[in-house]
Amino acid sequence: DGIYIGRVNIGGCKNVKIVDAVIDNCRRNGISICDGYNIQIVKPIISNINGTLPNFGIDIEPNNNLAIIDSIVILNPITFNNYGCGIGIFLNNLPGQVKKNVRIKIKNHMDDSSDMGISMGWYDEKSNISNSLSGSIDISDSEWKNNRQPISAGDNKMGPIVNLKNIKIQNSKENLQNIKKRLNKNYHTNNIYDR
Repeated sequence: DGIYIGRVNIGGCKNVKIVDAVIDNCRRNGISICDGYNIQIVKPIISNINGTLPNFGIDIEPNNNLAIIDSIVILNPITFNNYGCGIGIFLNNLPGQVKKNVRIKIKNHMDDSSDMGISMGWYDEKSNISNSLSGSIDISDSEWKNNRQPISAGDNKMGPIVNLKNIKIQNSKENLQNIKKRLNKNYHTNNIYDR
């Protein structure tokens, strides 16, 4: 990973601000956020991530229920030509014995020619876990273009509410109506349109 934000021993990262990072041609992820509180990523440019899964520009993916994913703010990120997606949000390891609140804000994300603009959801149905995640993921004023799949959204029954607002999709290889149909009840959409 170009930058890894996470837990080493006890406690995760707190009060981290990364500004104007330029990350190119990393093998796994440009930036991984696995455990953090009050993390700000401002104006990164992340490109050509390839080599081994997941190949994301930015990957928000906790390892277990001990992690904290709270007050994560990503402003004006530019991602392009990543083998996976521009930004991936995979919180499926976070539900567990301890109830978790998640707050993620992504504003003005622009992705061009990554396989997917953004990917999220994909929770495992774990019969022994009753604590769904609370909080919200707010994604606004973003543009995803020339993607095979601009929005890859899996099952979000255990996830926090996801709000998508003012999303532009351009030259997608997938029909906009199919994208909207795939978003389930935990994905609240307002103004997703083909430019």
